[in-house]
Amino acid sequence: MHLFFIFLLQVGGTLLAARLYGQNNLQTLESVIVSAVCCGCIFFSRLMLVAEQSAGQEDSDLVKFAPTSQKQFYILYLISLVAALLFPMVDSEGWPFLVIFVLLSVFGDWFAGYVSGVCLLTVSFLLAGETDINLFIVYLISGLVGCLIFRTLDESSNFFLQIFVSALLLFVFLMACVTLFKEETFHISLLFLPLVNVTISLILLFVIVKIYTSRVIYRAQAEYMEINDPMYPLLVSLKDISEKDYYHAVHTAYFCDRIATELGLDVKVVKCAGYYQNIGIIHGNNSWSETLTILQGADFPEKPLTVIRELTDPGETLHSKEAAVVLFSNLVVSSVLYLIDKNPEAEINYDSVIEAVFKSRLDNGTLNDNAISIADIRLMKKKFKKEQLYYDNFMRRK
Repeated sequence: MHLFFIFLLQVGGTLLAARLYGQNNLQTLESVIVSAVCCGCIFFSRLMLVAEQSAGQEDSDLVKFAPTSQKQFYILYLISLVAALLFPMVDSEGWPFLVIFVLLSVFGDWFAGYVSGVCLLTVSFLLAGETDINLFIVYLISGLVGCLIFRTLDESSNFFLQIFVSALLLFVFLMACVTLFKEETFHISLLFLPLVNVTISLILLFVIVKIYTSRVIYRAQAEYMEINDPMYPLLVSLKDISEKDYYHAVHTAYFCDRIATELGLDVKVVKCAGYYQNIGIIHGNNSWSETLTILQGADFPEKPLTVIRELTDPGETLHSKEAAVVLFSNLVVSSVLYLIDKNPEAEINYDSVIEAVFKSRLDNGTLNDNAISIADIRLMKKKFKKEQLYYDNFMRRK
């Protein structure tokens, strides 16, 4: 229903804008038809994205969504639509379309963001009666570059570099358009609007990144800090039911943290999977379906769920490095705890235990389809062997 409402707003807004800018009946009809078709393309790109994600996860009951919801994306799209309808009031060289491309790409997905930007750009050009194809190409290319540069944003991203490169390329493209394709004689005043455009784009890009980091990235970090706390309610429930399984999870998460850091993986995701891969125990059934029910009920992030599924779903292949790290952390902890429980005073050759754990999994083909490399495996074994103080001082405790 909301898609139909947005469609009516876009078509109606384009009709009003066309009349406002003095277009004749034929020009108005052309603008409205193109606007309607573009709106349909945008809806199609978004719906196809969700359909593909749903199909890719249908067996796991998980659906990957963009960082923001469909509703939020369409709200931002409507704001961008209003801006696109108002742009023809000023000279086309001052239109900050890079911001629209990046905004819809960051808070949606890069492909739908680019499609939306191209469609809105086309509507603005039609309403303005703009015939400068070179300027259209400038906005088209700079928008594509912006979408690709901001395609991935996380805590490791260099936001300042991404913003600077996007704005710099826009400035270069606009300067090329002004100096190479303008038929009039070049003078310094020609640079005014492009400079204003780039300045406004820079400011708005900083605002977009600031909002995104606070609403998505930092919120996710805070969420992981909460669920990766040993005193998180689910883990406390596990401790109440079985202290042995609780401390097993704590030890596993410790090694997940250490190994993931060494391999340059997403530590918070791997550590989370280490804590909760056996959380189904609190319901007496450590199956994948029970684990999924518990963690989805607690609104867990999707990434650790994917890793845990590889480890606990019999029909799933162990293919990610993250899953391999959790697997070996769990196996090393299980082996060491078994030997300690068997004879608490015995001296354990931890190196031999670790070698045996890795050999058994390599021999039985567990890692045949995994992305882990031989170098990564060597690094993992080396790291496990360096943890003898932890084995003796923490895992031997009652």
